[in-house]
Amino acid sequence: MSDSLPGSEPPPSERSLLREFADLLYGSKTCYAGVLSPDGSLEYANAAARSLVDASGADVEGALFWETPWFDHDPEVQAAVRQHVAAAVGGERRQFTTTHEASDGETVTVDLDLQPLPAPAVADAGTRKDVFAVAVTGHRETATDDGEAEATLDALAALYDSTTDDEDSFGERVQTVLELGSDHLGLDVGFYTKIDGGVQLVRASVGDHPLLQPGEQADLGDAYCKETIAESSPTVMEDVWQTPFADDPAYDVFGLECYIGAEIRLGDTTHGTLCFADREPRAAPITESDEAFVSALAGWLEHELEHEREREQLARQADRLEEFAGVVAHDLRNPLNVASGHLDLAATQIAAGDSGAEAVADAQSAVDRMAELVEDVRSLASEGAVVGNPETVSLREVAEEAASTALPETATLTVETDAGEYLSADPERLRTVFENFFRNSREHGGDDIAVTVTSVDPQAGGGDAGFSVVDDGPGFGDIETAQVFEQGYTTRPEGTGYGLSIVEAIVDAHGWTVSAADAEGGGARFDVRGVEFEPEL
Repeated sequence: MSDSLPGSEPPPSERSLLREFADLLYGSKTCYAGVLSPDGSLEYANAAARSLVDASGADVEGALFWETPWFDHDPEVQAAVRQHVAAAVGGERRQFTTTHEASDGETVTVDLDLQPLPAPAVADAGTRKDVFAVAVTGHRETATDDGEAEATLDALAALYDSTTDDEDSFGERVQTVLELGSDHLGLDVGFYTKIDGGVQLVRASVGDHPLLQPGEQADLGDAYCKETIAESSPTVMEDVWQTPFADDPAYDVFGLECYIGAEIRLGDTTHGTLCFADREPRAAPITESDEAFVSALAGWLEHELEHEREREQLARQADRLEEFAGVVAHDLRNPLNVASGHLDLAATQIAAGDSGAEAVADAQSAVDRMAELVEDVRSLASEGAVVGNPETVSLREVAEEAASTALPETATLTVETDAGEYLSADPERLRTVFENFFRNSREHGGDDIAVTVTSVDPQAGGGDAGFSVVDDGPGFGDIETAQVFEQGYTTRPEGTGYGLSIVEAIVDAHGWTVSAADAEGGGARFDVRGVEFEPEL
């Protein structure tokens, strides 16, 4: 009877999230509630369940569920509970009636509900369909059901079920989360935002609020979300017209009477928010369970965003690997043939009594060219590695540091950061981006080149936030601008054609995009988008 089930424990981060959610959801409830690991051991039990058998958390957590004090009064009950747990771990929801022996000796009849929670998709193992936890709720037959807790459990189960469908795109999963949250909370509007500097951009939404549709933007100072990103726990506002927030510009702009929102973070940086709201007051107060539910949705969205970014970056790196093979096969072949030919000529000249010095020198130049190409390719490979631990850096400081080594003293650099200065990036690789942009400007525009770096917010430029690098050089002329990022492409005989390829590799490694165009006033313009600036309130 003591054998555990053949399931494996979920990763610590997922266990922690579920425990936190379970405690917020059930900690103060009168129903009995707990969470089981796939091996059948008890991860969590709320106070109501523990009080029934006069046990502490330390007494029961970690024990196999069927061997806990609730069931040890009857071996047949233990065997039946073990079978139900095994079925739930296998993915089957089980609802059944059993008995507990209370601490006063009374035998209590309880209705139990075992709800399997499927494991989330993970980047390094494809899509996992196994169960990573089982949620347990129980009620005495004579007790009134805790409808709120059961409804929240059903919603949580629906979340795990929907977001583990490997046929759904990231956008479809986000839409499911919004629909699920809006329906569960009884609020007409649900929206997911990205915060770029001082701008709130709605990425996805449900509901008919005209200012909260996908693509809509607002100054962060005029949005409810400014309150959300300033707090570590969900922001709750009810009957806003009766509160001091009614004097805030956000109330005038959006007119939301009820609001609950949670921050979404990627690494150490604010990415955006997940919010639910209504222009009418909510009939019932927002509870701690509702807050826990929104926190769980936001946490799940963070998880999905991280894995979506990883999947995209891995796909780009696979493409880049294929490009490297082409470099070795093509770009290095020409200087290798040149070196071989000059060495053959040198050998012939030496055999004829000549020194062959000129041919040897030409061969050495070809070898040097190969070495330069190899170094650039190695840089391209290393710079394209996915950025795992970005830091908050100053756009102005990094650009100015890069200019100190890549631009001559006669050049002019202007940095404008009104739309955002601090962003999340690898500081050394971001400096390499600017160095290559600046060298490109100098090589084509001369030592007196003027370069302007400007941060761009979504309202000013459309799309994602980012920055532009513009010079007053000759521009691209008849050149197809998409070509300039191709490996080996150059218009200068002495160039290797890898400077802007390295830029693109670094940009890809951050999850950003880069494009080139002629500047409106003449010169070249490079735009980097998808950057996440720190919110500026």
